[in-house]
Amino acid sequence: VTSGGAVTLADAANSINQLSLNSSAAGNITFNNGNPSGLSLTGYTQGTSGNTSITTAGNLVIDTPLVNTNGGTMSLQSGGTISQGTGKYVQTGPLVLSAPGDITLTKAGNAFNQVSASTTTGGVNLTTSASNLNVTGLSVPLGSASLQNLGGGLNFTGSASIGGNLVLDLQGGISQTAPISVAGAFEV
Repeated sequence: VTSGGAVTLADAANSINQLSLNSSAAGNITFNNGNPSGLSLTGYTQGTSGNTSITTAGNLVIDTPLVNTNGGTMSLQSGGTISQGTGKYVQTGPLVLSAPGDITLTKAGNAFNQVSASTTTGGVNLTTSASNLNVTGLSVPLGSASLQNLGGGLNFTGSASIGGNLVLDLQGGISQTAPISVAGAFEV
């Protein structure tokens, strides 16, 4: 899909296996996919402003660099898991992740400065290179979570609730303005 403006393909009955989204102008990108087989995101360009929302009924695999430098929010929602292909990365401002299964974005080159992640049965493993990572929410009731910031510190600005272990690997300090609840081990 190539567009000179906003992209709105929001029908949940869409059934797509591979998707390339490219918007060269200002506007939001909204895509819904009802295909339970999953979605491979193979191309992505966001215009000069706007938010991105990608929702799929199956697994979501990022098979292209996702770069959004305009400051808009990128929301990725999957009915399965969220993962990255080899050599692919996510670079954006605010990042919102939701899936019932594992959320794994650990590839080199990831750079996001704000994240909210929620899973119902899986774990969350994230790596970024931000000067400071703001965690605006982290919900992992049945799994463990690992957050790595290769560029700096971390601030919990939203609550974090982890049913398993929480491991933080940071190049800077850690602070909080919201509560953290960890049922297992908390390692910093």
